[in-house]
Amino acid sequence: MSNILVLSTDDNPAEGHAYSRYLYYKNKGENAFFLPLIRQYTDTDNYFIDARDHYTFKRKVYAFMIRVHRYFILKRNKREYCFFNTLMRGKKASQILAKVPFVPDIIIVGWCDGYVTSKTISDLYSLTKAKIVIPMIDAHLLGGGCHYPCDCNQFHSGCRNCPALRIKSLASWEYKQKCKYLGKVPFVLCGTSYDIKRAANVPYLRDKETITAIGVPQISVNMSKAEARSFFDLSNDDFVIMFGAVNVFDKRKGFDVLMKSLKLLASKVSEAKSVTILVLGNLSQDIVIDGLKVKATGFLCYEDMMKAYYASDVFVSPSLDDSGPYMVNYSVACGCPVVSFPIGIAIDLVVPERTGYLARFNDADDLCRGLEFFYNMEPQVKDSYSHNCKELMSYLATHKKPWYEEVID
Repeated sequence: MSNILVLSTDDNPAEGHAYSRYLYYKNKGENAFFLPLIRQYTDTDNYFIDARDHYTFKRKVYAFMIRVHRYFILKRNKREYCFFNTLMRGKKASQILAKVPFVPDIIIVGWCDGYVTSKTISDLYSLTKAKIVIPMIDAHLLGGGCHYPCDCNQFHSGCRNCPALRIKSLASWEYKQKCKYLGKVPFVLCGTSYDIKRAANVPYLRDKETITAIGVPQISVNMSKAEARSFFDLSNDDFVIMFGAVNVFDKRKGFDVLMKSLKLLASKVSEAKSVTILVLGNLSQDIVIDGLKVKATGFLCYEDMMKAYYASDVFVSPSLDDSGPYMVNYSVACGCPVVSFPIGIAIDLVVPERTGYLARFNDADDLCRGLEFFYNMEPQVKDSYSHNCKELMSYLATHKKPWYEEVID
């Protein structure tokens, strides 16, 4: 049995977040301890800031610092930049360990914005000699704090001229801190092939042990395409393209290039077979594309989201920078092929001519060709893609352990 400490900024209970990893270890019989900076969603007894039922003074200070960073440090173009909070230096290793009832053998550092710095990680290792494990939830570990660098490659060389910050020196200072403190810590880096490949070009990450992380969701919903379409009131004769995101207006989500692609597709489809865009999530404006039908569902519960995959002919993921998105994992697991750019989890799951189509990066024309490829596909070939998707996930479930299992083996 291992002593496992799991750290995270908050206690979000959704699957895939740090709290769910803690529950996994606890249910497996490990001696696990979860310590978030902020308790907000669960009844955990261990935390630094309480926001469970109301905003305490400490929580208000935290929220104030987030706003100071957003409005005075970040540049105004919020669609383009998403940055680790450079003003909050979090908690010291000694403060964290003082709350832990054991000396940890393994420390999982989850999404820890404003909580765990590179120095804290170094000090945690020095004080415990624990195996440090850092899952790449996003890309902020690569450079001076940017969660999604998109087309910026300064994380290779020091982030000296950060386009996201008003005070550019903050990014280069953070980069130097990581070189100083993370370079000497023998931690385990877990991420998609996409992120691990990028990490290999970063001085303080290139020699770390790595685990390729591919999420294999367990799908509890199983239904026919006709049943799923009946649920959403979709025609069985339509070609249905599914798309979804929590916030489509971040530049990295590629919504602009998707819209260009769909408008191109609208000019090519025949009157004999209509196209419906099945949109999940919260859009701040209606999507209107002449020649295409749009069905907006808003946010869906898990079961209904799975039905959306079963109802669709293809899932399109236009993200320009992402460690996921996990919707790709769900799509492949449900047997719905994916059209995507070659980023994030698509590198591992979207296999050309088997499970989907990888378009040239940020190319609306080629993204459209991918959608058109499935639009013109014969039904029996579509069935083979669906079979290949499920077969791939079945193989991974049998032969590939999740990263959180590998680190305790």
